[in-house]
Order: sequence, then C-alpha cells, then structure tokens
Amino acid sequence: MGQKKVILDTNIFISALSSDGNEREVLRKCLKGELYLYLTEGILKEILRVLEYPKFKFTKDEKDSLKLALSESAILISSNLSLNLVKEDPSDNKFLEAAIAASADFLITGDKHLLKIENIGITKILRASEFLK
Repeated sequence: MGQKKVILDTNIFISALSSDGNEREVLRKCLKGELYLYLTEGILKEILRVLEYPKFKFTKDEKDSLKLALSESAILISSNLSLNLVKEDPSDNKFLEAAIAASADFLITGDKHLLKIENIGITKILRASEFLK
C-alpha cells in the first residue's frame, strides 16, 4: 500500500513536544520516514510562531530540534487554493488547502472545526489516536 501522505495540524506538533502520547508517535513516524509529512509555507510559519508562545515553555533546544527535523523530513509544497469551509476559524482552512494540494491520505488534528468536516477529497480528517488504530 506504500507510505501514507499526511498533513499535521499545529496542535499535533505542540502536543507531540509537550507530552508522550499519540501525537508524539505520529510525529515520530513522520520524522523517521514512515509517513510522508507535507507542509505549506503558511503551516510552517504557524508552527514556528506557536512554538514561541511563552505558555508552552519550550526550550531553545526543543524548538531548534523540531525546526531541524522538519527541514530534513517534511516536504514543502505550495497551494494556490483558497477555501472558506471553516467559518468559525478561517485560519484552519490552510490545512484543508494543503491536504488537497498534497493529495494527502490523512489530515491529523485535534481541532473540532476540522474534525467536524471528516474528509475533504481523498483526505480523511481524524485524531492522532484514530489514525494509529
């Protein structure tokens, strides 16, 4: 069946760095090359911005390690789509746009607005725990 193509929501990255759980396992699979991780410039900018939030208290080493790992393992794509499916939080649309642009198999998220959509095109939208089952 081959390696699956995935888009990870920012909350997956933050959870993966914050605690040992399903999100960390999904990110580990991406970084080890078991899954193809796709990012757009907009998603990458959001991840880097959120990593700097003082409430998360990530160390410089943790942030630098993630940045290096993403630069080595993620596939950067561009999307010229402009969707307006998530009215409650329009910034979430960038994950749907990336999923379509990458022809991703999965969009993995903890975001209730995205989870409510369930799928877009060929992309299934689910939680990390559901993905790992």
